[in-house]
Amino acid sequence: MAIVAHEISKKKKNRKTWVKKWIEQRSEQSNVTLVSTKGFKKKNPDDFKNYLRMDDTDFTNLLELVAHRLKKQDTVMRKSISPAERLIATLRFL
Repeated sequence: MAIVAHEISKKKKNRKTWVKKWIEQRSEQSNVTLVSTKGFKKKNPDDFKNYLRMDDTDFTNLLELVAHRLKKQDTVMRKSISPAERLIATLRFL
């Protein structure tokens, strides 16, 4: 019994932070809005790559290829969702 408890205690990791700063801001903003900001790409390139499964240059190239198809018009009632936000939501879904 003591051996099992000792093995379980070995598996626990000491973490510096439990939640990353950008994840804490989800209650104020959506994930798509947080990830689409330019500051996020520069401050957290590893998190950006992990979130979308591609780095910033690949994302930018893909956005240039499909932005004209994703662009919608603003209406009197609301602003349209930007092509970058649409692409981020799509990539995250896939």
